[in-house]
Amino acid sequence: LRSVEHTVAMLGFTPTSSEGFVEYGAAFHALNSLSAILSIIGSLTVIVTFIAFPQLRRFFARLAVYLALSDLWLCTSLLLGQSHAPHYTKCHIQSLLGTYFGLASVLWTVAIADALRRVLLARDLCVETKYESRLHIAAWGLPLVAVALTLGFRVSGPAGLTCWIRNTTTGTVVRMITFYIPLWAGIAYAIWVYW
Repeated sequence: LRSVEHTVAMLGFTPTSSEGFVEYGAAFHALNSLSAILSIIGSLTVIVTFIAFPQLRRFFARLAVYLALSDLWLCTSLLLGQSHAPHYTKCHIQSLLGTYFGLASVLWTVAIADALRRVLLARDLCVETKYESRLHIAAWGLPLVAVALTLGFRVSGPAGLTCWIRNTTTGTVVRMITFYIPLWAGIAYAIWVYW
């Protein structure tokens, strides 16, 4: 058991803490960067395919592109890496991008589930004309409210591995309201739809 702990520590998977960040070794950061790069490649593939093939430009494909755009910018923010005092400008930018596009990604996922429910279960074939503008308002507008709360309560900053919403009492409440409650509500809704 001791040798396993030593090996894990050598690979950089054992965290240490400084300046509000949780520091991991180079291997962990490399895996984090690799996963972000692969997600960016996947998102770009969806976007380029949508642009290259006009016959794919249908309602559900557009929803997938909006989700891909959200994920593209969220993963781009993860590649910014950590910034340390006194240079927190990059940290605040990463925090705001993560807050906005993290919630937008969740909301576009819920929008896809809701559109499928409306078409398949409710037999609402006018979902595109009726709801697409509302989906844009919700999926791009609510993240603006999340960013406003993050700025208003001044809780953006170092938050573990990256910059996001700081691990303070107020930050935890803001994080719950702006991300985790919508995330779990979205998961519950998607389970209900796909069940």
